[in-house]
Formats: sequence, structure tokens, C-alpha cells
Amino acid sequence: MEDVKRRVAEGKYAEAAKTCERIELETAGEASCQLEWVYSAQIVCHLIAGQVNDARFCWKRVPDTLRENAEIQNVCKVLKTLWEKDYVGFHKNVSAHPWSELLLPLMGQLAAETRSRVQRIITKAYTSISLDALTSMLACTMDEALQVVEKNGWKLDPSSNTIEISDKACEDSSEGSRYIPGTGLEEMTKYVLHLDMQN
Repeated sequence: MEDVKRRVAEGKYAEAAKTCERIELETAGEASCQLEWVYSAQIVCHLIAGQVNDARFCWKRVPDTLRENAEIQNVCKVLKTLWEKDYVGFHKNVSAHPWSELLLPLMGQLAAETRSRVQRIITKAYTSISLDALTSMLACTMDEALQVVEKNGWKLDPSSNTIEISDKACEDSSEGSRYIPGTGLEEMTKYVLHLDMQN
């Protein structure tokens, strides 16, 4: 366990997950590994590293004898919400359960990583979002949500409490390198039509 804790302290979550996997294999013997923390830490470390599929495969390897363990079940609930992209449910599950000494800091890190990922998803997938929806998705206070709005360069319409989303990175890039949707497809269509006319 010390090796896993050291890698977690260093912020090397993918390596911590690999260490848990190695321990899982080394302690399997004739039966499956019976160390509950190996599976729960491995799943959460995979999630922090953005490896949701690896976390799911780990869950499938959890022996039936350990699946009744309360912490393993709670980790599974967290995994399920991230798999289903239910970010409101994710934050509820993370805060609803008492976590062991090993998992408590991991869950804090997972919550922070998930907030960052959700902000990136909002930037890419939304043109506008209500302030209430943003606070729910990030599980934050109204003041924290307003800080997120300011940090990302989004615009809040106070009359409707709607946030206009803009991709700051895209706006900051030079005009020549900016991607204009549809341009590539339009050029390809013209080229194909040109070839058709020659035949």
C-alpha cells in the first residue's frame, strides 16, 4: 500500500493504478485478489487519469466476495455516474459517502479533475447554459460558478441568468490558424464536383 500512497502523493495516478494492478496479480494466488483497497484505489486512480474504460474493466474483475463491501459499492456508484456522464449524480455520490483514509484524498482529486473536465466539455459543447445548470454540473456555490464564468471569459446575462459560452483558446488564436467549420467540407465538395464535370 505504501508504494501506491507514494505514487498518489506524487500525483502519478496512472502509475498508482498500475501498481494496484501489479499487487492484484501478485496476490491472486489460486483465487482472486481479496484486498478490497487494491480494487477501489485502482478504479479511482484510473478515473482521475481519465481512463474510464480501464476503471470499468477493473470493476469487472472485482471478486463476488468483495462486491458486498460498502466502499467498493460506493466506488462503483461513482464510476457509473462518470460512465453515464451524470455529473450532478457524480458530485452527490462523492460527497454522500464516508471514504477510507486511502480514498478520501483520491476522491477530492477526482472531484477537482472532474470539475476541470466538465468546464472543458461545457466550453466545447455548449453555446449557452443557465447559471443554475452550471452550479449543478460543477457542484459549486453561485459565487464559485461566477468565478468560473469570469476565469473562462464567458458572459453572464443577469436578466435571464444565462451564460454565453465562448472558447477563449479559440478566440485567442490567430485569425489565420482558426478553424472555420464547414470550410473543409465545402472545398472538398467543390473539388469532387469539378472532377465530375471533367468526366
